[in-house]
Amino acid sequence: MAERLRKSLRLYDKIGRYGGEEFLIILRNESAETAKIVGERTRALVADAPFIWNEEEISVSISLGVAQLNKGQTMSNLIQKADQAMYAAKAKGKNCVVASEED
Repeated sequence: MAERLRKSLRLYDKIGRYGGEEFLIILRNESAETAKIVGERTRALVADAPFIWNEEEISVSISLGVAQLNKGQTMSNLIQKADQAMYAAKAKGKNCVVASEED
């Protein structure tokens, strides 16, 4: 999974595990609109090709929340906004990208 996520990003973007099943991707100096496009590309890379495990195909989908760090906000605020957007994506039926309503 991490390798597929890395392939959807630029060399200077950052990705890391955040929590049990969550990853955090940081895109520097990008608009919320561009981040949503990157999120959609990432979602498609994961969903469009099954993983192979012990000669079996396993289909996987991901839900992504996108948020932008605005002036005066902390990283904690940013992560909270992204987390809320991710849960909104899951509530929509999963396998989608939702941008924070606060951006």
